[in-house]
Amino acid sequence: MLQSYINEGLSAVWLSSCPQENRAEIYLHSPTAYNLLRKFFAFPSKATLHRYTYNIAKRPGFCENLVICLKSQTSRMSESDRLCVLTRDEMSVKPGLTCATDLDCVDGFTTVKKHDFKEPPFATHALVFMARGIVKNWKQILGYHFTSSSEDFSLQELIHEAIDILQSCELEVVSIVYDQGPNNQGLFKKLKVTKDAPFFFHNSKKIFA
Repeated sequence: MLQSYINEGLSAVWLSSCPQENRAEIYLHSPTAYNLLRKFFAFPSKATLHRYTYNIAKRPGFCENLVICLKSQTSRMSESDRLCVLTRDEMSVKPGLTCATDLDCVDGFTTVKKHDFKEPPFATHALVFMARGIVKNWKQILGYHFTSSSEDFSLQELIHEAIDILQSCELEVVSIVYDQGPNNQGLFKKLKVTKDAPFFFHNSKKIFA
């Protein structure tokens, strides 16, 4: 069937001129089919596609482009391969401003809350959300935020938003995995997680913590 598409002029024109993001989606959906297409069309190598994904403009928050890539991957996963955990990592950053040329903006302020009428505080931490497979060894960054200890924000809302994204990708979130930092201990209290009941519910799904 693939050969019949190759023999059609219109399909050949589209395949040769399709945007880089479409080629990346084809590869994520089926690496075997992509490698076969490379024999007939000027498609970039796997290394070039990886470099392209590195250059995707990733604004603070949950990245829509990365979610699209994740959906392409999960569409061909088995039920057991869809089991995953949500992890959150936080690191300290030096307060200050930098120029993000790929985003054409200035970085250095907090990004969780909108500040329409006043200057936001300088960021002191970077907060990253990632999903990892339990049965199959895969991982995917979902997004990030710049935060500050001087700014109050709802980590619980970000957790629920991340779980919603994963569930929209037909993934089953079994657990959230974090360290025992003070922010995480406060999060567990808000989620009503205890030693006797180390779990909470999201969309009627039990998720361990």
